[in-house]
Amino acid sequence: MTHVKTTVSALASAAVVAAIGLGAPAAQAATGDIAEFNIPDASSAPIAITPDADGTLWIAQSGSVVLSKSTLAGNISVVMKGGGTNPGPMGIALGSDKRLWLTESTANRISAVTPGTGAEATYPLPTKDAQPMGITAGPDGNLWFTQFAANSIARISTGGSITEFALPKDSGPTDIAAGPDGNLWFTMTTANKIGRITPAGAVTTYPLGTPNSQPTGITPGSDGNLWFTEKAGNKIGRVTPKGVLAEFGLPNAGSTPTEITLGPDKAVWFSMPGVNRVGRSSMAGEVTTYAVPTPSSKPAGISPGADGNVWFVETDGNRLARVLTGVVPTAENPPTITGSSTKVGQVLNATTGTWNYQPTSYSYQWQRCETAAVTSCVDIDKATAATYTITDADAAKRLRVMVGATNLNGASANKAASNVQAIDGLPPTPPPPAVTGGQTVTIAAGVTATLKGPKKTKQRKARAYRVIFSDKKVRGTVRITLVDSFGAEVRVLAKALPVKANGRAARLAKIPRTVAPGVYTLKAVYTPTPEQATTYAVATMAKPLTLRR
Repeated sequence: MTHVKTTVSALASAAVVAAIGLGAPAAQAATGDIAEFNIPDASSAPIAITPDADGTLWIAQSGSVVLSKSTLAGNISVVMKGGGTNPGPMGIALGSDKRLWLTESTANRISAVTPGTGAEATYPLPTKDAQPMGITAGPDGNLWFTQFAANSIARISTGGSITEFALPKDSGPTDIAAGPDGNLWFTMTTANKIGRITPAGAVTTYPLGTPNSQPTGITPGSDGNLWFTEKAGNKIGRVTPKGVLAEFGLPNAGSTPTEITLGPDKAVWFSMPGVNRVGRSSMAGEVTTYAVPTPSSKPAGISPGADGNVWFVETDGNRLARVLTGVVPTAENPPTITGSSTKVGQVLNATTGTWNYQPTSYSYQWQRCETAAVTSCVDIDKATAATYTITDADAAKRLRVMVGATNLNGASANKAASNVQAIDGLPPTPPPPAVTGGQTVTIAAGVTATLKGPKKTKQRKARAYRVIFSDKKVRGTVRITLVDSFGAEVRVLAKALPVKANGRAARLAKIPRTVAPGVYTLKAVYTPTPEQATTYAVATMAKPLTLRR
């Protein structure tokens, strides 16, 4: 059962190869693009790599240097020199105690390094010349490792207590990984088998179908199975937790696949030192391979990075390398909106939220929402900065911000949305100042109110008294009174006369005999409705009226 697809990385071009070693990013964001970073100490012979809890990459080296670390930008620094004799690190893993644990084959020991200080603790192995190789964190909080020459699997606690579990003669265990079933799985290179050991030490083995295939590296896959390389068989393989095996041929003869890891893209990635490539396989066994730019570099240890890419070391090339996986940022926590207030004119600030896979830049889009429902939100034109100043158009509505992120592989597939933030209403509009005038006054721009009534009238005679508005939209009430020369009301003709749809407030009224004949002022006061109080002014109108018997 073989599925093969071969792809050559875009970095194979001579123009890009010329930039290798300068720490330059890939010429274009394409899956399989490889960037290389020179390790400062020549002939350091990097062999294995793993990330720590903070995403820093740690490199085990078997030459002039024992241990280095690198940022995800490829800035490499030496942590531990080799001294007189390199202890021969072969594997490296992050323990439950956050220390870096190394198998050291030449020194026949396990060492643990504290990332922050570089402090090292060493633990000699009980068996002489055991040749420790692969190492991994186990489900029980211990570290588990293989002992190739001793034909055994061993366990070391974070306190340094070591227990060994014997395997049959000529097993040659090489690499080890924690499986999804709570057990440890390992390759038996000499015996041509895959092994499983429980945390209690019970061992089960599964022979491979291809003779003398030399299984080497092993890793859990995203499909709940274990994936491994077959160095001599020129294949990769898969084993289920129940021991069902499948093998997949590689497209390049003499690939000698060795180390393997699960990438952030949910595919397995592996080194192919025989053809100077790295390979990628889907969980269906579809294989793609990518050429390493530096010739004869011997790609070796390989590991996922917190940036969403896969990192590997080149033993003969003395380099660290990054291969793009196509994994773009994904939001972990949404952005938030902060500001001193939510009033018009205030500045709001958007956080980026938190994202996976090391974004290098962010984009922002502010939206205005009519209601609390996100379906009512629409983009605000040109509001694409991390800050936004609240405008009149936002008053009594809601705002939110959409944040996108970009890394070396491209832009996030989805933007992260903040909560919908309610915005204060506009400050109350003050009513226009009251107006007082003659028979006609202006209550708003282009709108007048005119008091109508007789110039002369007799006691007890019914006459029409009214106020006429030039705009029929005006609403409110009118009070009409008769005022003497001292300004005192002597008679109320209309107490709260409503302004009707025809723009008039009118009534018939009689002035009784109790009001003495004379010269008076007919006075009308218009009061707008509360809804129109900011549109039309309170207005007082007046005209003379002579009363006779």
